[in-house]
Amino acid sequence: MALTSGSGSVGRMTNGGRLHAVARATLVRCGQLLADLAGSVAFWLFPRYRHAAACNLAQVLGETPHSLAVRRAVQRAFRASARNFLALVTLRLAGRFWAPCVKLEWSGEAPPREKPVVFVSAHLGPFDVVAALLSERGYTFLVLAEPMRPQWLDRCVRWLRGHRGMTLVPTSPAGLRAVVRALRSGTPVVFLIDQAAQHAGRSLRFFG
Repeated sequence: MALTSGSGSVGRMTNGGRLHAVARATLVRCGQLLADLAGSVAFWLFPRYRHAAACNLAQVLGETPHSLAVRRAVQRAFRASARNFLALVTLRLAGRFWAPCVKLEWSGEAPPREKPVVFVSAHLGPFDVVAALLSERGYTFLVLAEPMRPQWLDRCVRWLRGHRGMTLVPTSPAGLRAVVRALRSGTPVVFLIDQAAQHAGRSLRFFG
């Protein structure tokens, strides 16, 4: 399945419409700048997460965790995460004002809504934002997500993610039981395969 978005066709715009478009673009840009600033601050405030991200990206880039290339990639990752949180806040508090043009493309025939579907993906990009947009089409999802640390951050993120038909369960025996119940009821289940729960797992090639 692929998801693409765009602005769609736009006819002649009135002065009021232009002003509204400019104001919205300005707000979006200001929000992005604030999110980038927050991401940069978090980069310096959370050395443990900075080191974990560096070790992860070092394997991807084939560099050492302390190299300049990895450091810059980690900084970009922190800023991207902050923008993701901004998008989640927008969806949670003002989602009815955001209506992007979304097109769904399936590799084959789209599965019926009542049939169980398992989505398997690498943890690339804001999966929760995509799920929120898909829920506008009537889809609901059960997502296995490892709890974040500290606990207050996990509660905040789960509150932001857990809306518009998306339910998060932990990677635990209770979570697996919830997966079985969801599949039996026809609710799609999402697995993000790059999560190393309890630092255990196997390295597998994905997307080639």
